[in-house]
Amino acid sequence: MNVYLLVDCRHDPLDIDLEFMEWLAGNGLPFTIVFTKADKLNRQERNRSLARYRKALESTWEELPPFIMTSAEAGEGKKELLLEMKEIRNRF
Repeated sequence: MNVYLLVDCRHDPLDIDLEFMEWLAGNGLPFTIVFTKADKLNRQERNRSLARYRKALESTWEELPPFIMTSAEAGEGKKELLLEMKEIRNRF
């Protein structure tokens, strides 16, 4: 139904992650990028991290894939992630 690709938001986009996203899209598999460890960055650092991913993806994507910023420790993004999963489940 949907692939959730977990990506550590503290790091620059990795070629292997970008290649996997291309593979998913090329095979018609919907996915959501789940940025993890958001609690380790302040707001400015998060924005820079997202900007790096946007820049890396905009070179080949017409529309950016959905993403959710999360933190297991702080519980950030949990509601959004569960809501998206529920919405996807309800489509089927």
